Amino acid sequence: MSDEPNLARYLCSKTSAIVISVGYLNSPEGKFPLPLEQCFDTLIWTTEHASEFSGDTSRLAVIGDSAGGNMAAALCLMARDRSGPRIDLQVLINPAIDLRCNGTTLRQNDALDTLRWQANQYLSNPNDVYNPYVSPLIANDLSNLPPAVIILAEKDDLCESGHKYADRLLLFGNNTLIYCQMGIGHLAGDGARSSLRAQESLNVAIKALQNAFLKK
Repeated sequence: MSDEPNLARYLCSKTSAIVISVGYLNSPEGKFPLPLEQCFDTLIWTTEHASEFSGDTSRLAVIGDSAGGNMAAALCLMARDRSGPRIDLQVLINPAIDLRCNGTTLRQNDALDTLRWQANQYLSNPNDVYNPYVSPLIANDLSNLPPAVIILAEKDDLCESGHKYADRLLLFGNNTLIYCQMGIGHLAGDGARSSLRAQESLNVAIKALQNAFLKK
């Protein structure tokens, strides 16, 4: 499963996986928790209908880039909490994993102001930044989650929180691989095909998929 059409097309072109792109309602029309619930509904639908498109529910991964990385991480938490379908791998690319934004969603004229603006579009209640389905980094319990590949960019403002999430996943006993692409910033807007720099990190995701599914 992927959250973004361009990323989905790139994954299709490089792997033999069936890729499902979730067309959840974007903010500001789509307020939390609606987009995440739409992702969960898609996860359920996929497992229930997999036989109709020769899908294999024993090999299931979720992938998200930037805001989609937030959604993918939260989806893994939600699937665990609701005893939903078993996810074999989560790939989080430059994830927005902590929407607390250093304690405020009000403009501070610093590097996190873009994330603050996005958080305000996504949330109806500012206090929801403390919900683990909004800020997975602060979840009290990160145990029993799928193996994770977290792909970061050295100069991305989200890089620090991504490293912290990887550390916490490891602390709770989850198999976690972190890859940090040096010398670059946030590449979500570049797209999978328009930037060779973006392809470098996306190819790490492809390798992770291949390795995970070959073990089945």
